[in-house]
Amino acid sequence: MSVWLIIGVIAVVAAVLAAMATRIDGDSSLTWLAHDFGSGDSTTARAAAFRVSLPIAALSVLVTTAGLILSGGASWSGITSFVGLLLAGAALLAGASAGRRSMRRNSGATEAR
Repeated sequence: MSVWLIIGVIAVVAAVLAAMATRIDGDSSLTWLAHDFGSGDSTTARAAAFRVSLPIAALSVLVTTAGLILSGGASWSGITSFVGLLLAGAALLAGASAGRRSMRRNSGATEAR
């Protein structure tokens, strides 16, 4: 098993966790992975974060697996695995910012009432 295959598997797992992190609530055993959107009802924030991070995480999985399959584990699959890891990180950041933006929007709407 080549090191590039291991890095690719790690990139795929990271992308799946990045998409899943936005759907975790406080009652799960994976709360350490969940985003903290602050106080208040975070259901809409989690939904907004999931809508934003899912396409980026899916693209990460697609790029990583396509690179591994097309290269057969050759050294250039390390580039696609690295791009997959970057996209997984971008999915985490985009999900967190979308969730916080949703929380600010909802808190501003309730204060205006």
